Amino acid sequence: MKRKKDLERELESQYGKIILFSFAQYWGGHKREIAGGKINDFSLGMMYLFENHFLFRTDVAKQENYREILIPIKSIITEDWNTDNSNDESLVEGIKVFEDNNGLVKKKFVVPFIDKDGVKQKPVFSIMGNFGTKNAVGVASWWGGGGITKWMQVFYDVILKSKEKLAESIEVNHDIENWIKEWEGPTLEFKRADILDDSFKLARSMVALGNNKSENGDIGGRIVIGINNETHAIEGVNSKSKHEEHIMNIGRDRCKPPIIPIFKKINHKGKTLYVISIPKMKNVPYQLKTKDGYVHLIRAGSTIRDPHPEEIFELYNKSKSEEENKN
Repeated sequence: MKRKKDLERELESQYGKIILFSFAQYWGGHKREIAGGKINDFSLGMMYLFENHFLFRTDVAKQENYREILIPIKSIITEDWNTDNSNDESLVEGIKVFEDNNGLVKKKFVVPFIDKDGVKQKPVFSIMGNFGTKNAVGVASWWGGGGITKWMQVFYDVILKSKEKLAESIEVNHDIENWIKEWEGPTLEFKRADILDDSFKLARSMVALGNNKSENGDIGGRIVIGINNETHAIEGVNSKSKHEEHIMNIGRDRCKPPIIPIFKKINHKGKTLYVISIPKMKNVPYQLKTKDGYVHLIRAGSTIRDPHPEEIFELYNKSKSEEENKN
């Protein structure tokens, strides 16, 4: 039991939290991995599902038969995903669940993916479901014959989330390239990583962008942290888990009304960047908390300044008219 727990900790240190894991079999279909051994057509091992990876590995104690198939979720092909219960045993393109009445294995499924060398692989797996009630380790109970179907449902949900994140990441990276070309403006600021150590300056930018009336939609503007605002060199951020909470606290404690930004951490050209989207003001303009009280701020091109009295009036009048239009 201790060995299994040690293995789980080792895997989670490499790939993140385990979502599901089960006793499983590998039946071939991978061009670089054999399918089974001298006695069986399959290789017996464990199957793990993480947020970003799918892993099958045989018993590490039997080194001569050791086998490991690691599949990044983002590389899985899902166009022909199929989870019906057809009796067709042909391994079709895409993911196929089908019945196999050999007495031991209930169902098999194929996971087509593109490996790191650009080769298309179609490994075949199954869950062992005839060994009691607790074989679907990592879940509350074994699902019997429906175990593989349930596994596939969870698997599919994880893949969809991964694909959505990847698409979003590609979109944001494309935006950043365009933003760099356009330089800073009324709705965009670049900041080096050291802005995270100056909560006053960061809150100042939040307030000014939030009071912006130029951008369409609900976003007043964005701050990209990790880009030199003078040279536009991509310097990156030494990412820490506390940074998101720190930024949220700045918006809450130094802005009136509180600003709740949208925080995204992305990888761009090998560097970590933070993209902070500031919601546009609604009922009243945002104000910045200073030692002398609260002040209004607005953007003028790529700069921040105090508004004139008539501009303050316009801000309040604008927020009032927008609220009336919504009602």
